[in-house]
Amino acid sequence: MPSRAASHCVRRSWASQTRRYVDVGLATISDIVPADGGRFLKFRSSETGFRAAADLLSTPGYGKLRIDRALRRWSNNGYGAEILAGTPLDAGTAVPSLRPGDLRVLLEAMAAAEGYRSSATAAEIRRALEH
Repeated sequence: MPSRAASHCVRRSWASQTRRYVDVGLATISDIVPADGGRFLKFRSSETGFRAAADLLSTPGYGKLRIDRALRRWSNNGYGAEILAGTPLDAGTAVPSLRPGDLRVLLEAMAAAEGYRSSATAAEIRRALEH
């Protein structure tokens, strides 16, 4: 039986950056179609999902965006920097200038906003970013 971590889904539009995870067998395309028209990718592990999220945020499509706009692009305008309330992150920070610790905070906030629940989210993200 797969663990909860193995069923972790990250909502993303279908794009070549995420397709490579499917092509190498680390993710599958879920049959679930969210209301925003995007697609869910179901990753083999939560660490792989978080690594994919970090990889996507480092692509040119996010390279000129500030955090608020990047979150709105990611979520298809479902949420923005309001998910960062109570964190040290500034909505106006450029995504490429995020330090590793900032990226961990951002990914934790995104996971919570997307409905991901795990008692080990911080550790899963830390392991994902070590690779």
